[in-house]
Amino acid sequence: MTLLATILLGSLVGISSALLGLGGNILIVPILPLISELPLQSVIATGIFTVFIVTLTNVINFYRQGLLDFKIIFYLFIPTSVSSYISSHYATFVPENIIKILFLFVMIAMLIKLFLPKRENKKPQSFKLLLLIVGFFSGSLAGLTGVGTGILLAPLLLSMGITDEKKVSPTINFLIMVSCFFSSLNYLSFENLHYPNSGLVRIDYALAIALPAILSSILGRKMNSNISPKKRRIIVGLTLIALILKTI
Repeated sequence: MTLLATILLGSLVGISSALLGLGGNILIVPILPLISELPLQSVIATGIFTVFIVTLTNVINFYRQGLLDFKIIFYLFIPTSVSSYISSHYATFVPENIIKILFLFVMIAMLIKLFLPKRENKKPQSFKLLLLIVGFFSGSLAGLTGVGTGILLAPLLLSMGITDEKKVSPTINFLIMVSCFFSSLNYLSFENLHYPNSGLVRIDYALAIALPAILSSILGRKMNSNISPKKRRIIVGLTLIALILKTI
C-alpha cells in the first residue's frame, strides 16, 4: 500500500511540476508524512532532492523546445540560489509552527495575486526589482520548507504578463531546479552515506517518487503546450485553496 501510494504521489508530482510550475514539494511535504514514518525535516529534505531530479529532466526537455525565458532566469538565478542555500543551512533552527504560519500567509497572498487583473503594460518599470525581491524570498522559503519557488513565482508571472504563458512553467522549473540543488547541498551527506540515508535525505523514497514523476511529467509537458491560460490559473488556484485548507 505504501509503495502504491508513493508511486501515485510521484505521478501527481510529475504532472504538477511540468504543467503548473509548482515544483512537487507542494504535494510531497503534506502527503509523504501520511504514507511514511519520516519526520518533517527528513520529508522536506527528501522532497527537495526528489524535485531536483524531476525538474532537471523537465528543464532538459523544455530547453530543447526553446521554452526557457532566460531574461527572467537572469534576474532570479542569483537571489534564488544564494537564499535557498543559506536558508537550508539554518532550517533545523526554525520552529515548525513558524514555518507553517509563513507558508499559510504566502499561499493566501499568492492566491489573491493570481486572480488580480493582469497588467496591461508588459514591461512594468518595477518588475526587475520585484523579481529580485520575490526570488530572494521564494528561495529562502524553499530552503526552509521545500516549498516556495513555484508557489510564489507561478502566480506572479501568470498575473504580470511579462513572459509567454507557455514559458512560465518551464522557466519556473529551471529556478526550482536551482533552489533544490543548492538546498540539497546542505541536506545531503556524502561523508556519512548509509543507504537508504544520506544526511536527512531518504534515497529510497526519493527514487520511488522521482521515477513515476519523470514518466508522468511527459504528459505534463504535452499538456503545457495545450492548456489555456484560464484553465492554468484555475488549476493553480484550486491547488492553493486545497493546501490552505489543509494547513489551517
